[in-house]
Amino acid sequence: MYTTLKDKIRMGIYSKNFIKDLIFLNSVDSTNSYGLSLEAKEEGIVILTKEQLDGRGRNKRPWHSVKDKSIMMSIIINYPEKSDSTSFIPLLSANAIIETLDSFGLSSKIKWPNDVLVNSKKISGILCESSFVKDRSNFIVVGIGINVNLSSEDFVQENIDYVIKPTSLKIETGSHFNLEDVLFDLLNNFSKWILEYKKNNYHAILEFWKNNWSDIGKTINVVSQNKLITGIAQDISSRGELVLQTDNGLELINSGEIKT
Repeated sequence: MYTTLKDKIRMGIYSKNFIKDLIFLNSVDSTNSYGLSLEAKEEGIVILTKEQLDGRGRNKRPWHSVKDKSIMMSIIINYPEKSDSTSFIPLLSANAIIETLDSFGLSSKIKWPNDVLVNSKKISGILCESSFVKDRSNFIVVGIGINVNLSSEDFVQENIDYVIKPTSLKIETGSHFNLEDVLFDLLNNFSKWILEYKKNNYHAILEFWKNNWSDIGKTINVVSQNKLITGIAQDISSRGELVLQTDNGLELINSGEIKT
């Protein structure tokens, strides 16, 4: 797997001046943990693995994957000078996933804050974590997982209590996909959106995200800071916050989780 990816990247992604290098691992506990532990971090490094033994999502929930059947990767980016712009990083990551799935024939939607769904089932997740030096964040590690060639049996075998029913490209289309093709497309799309971010083109990121948002206009329950908030999902603010219309007026929610 990925035998020709570096050559493709040299021809395609390197010209965009973002992806700098690839680290290939046969097996690792978590690509995010590996990225956070790197002593010599550099923006544009991508960590890829064939097998992830202790993958995780938000709130340390397990992320189930099967060797050679999923995209499991982390990308290192510099911590932005404007700290309030970090909320756009999971948004642009979701945009890249949406475009990638579309190119392989799947229409998908985003579930705030970091899940991508196909037919209301989870096909992909995003986990952003910060690396700190002397109590100051200097890098963000963006973890992305996409279920590609997993079968229904792969999910049943693990006996995991999924918050959202999982799916994969294979389950949804009945076809087998070349992981390298999916990965190359994903890295191209991520590079495109991260460069929009670096140009401060937050409006383009936000508009694309909102056009693919599954919850807009719906009544939802959000758990934020150990508090349950119910309201209508109205918008995403210019700072990436969830705008919720509640009985007490508008609430801006920076972090949380939709309770299903």
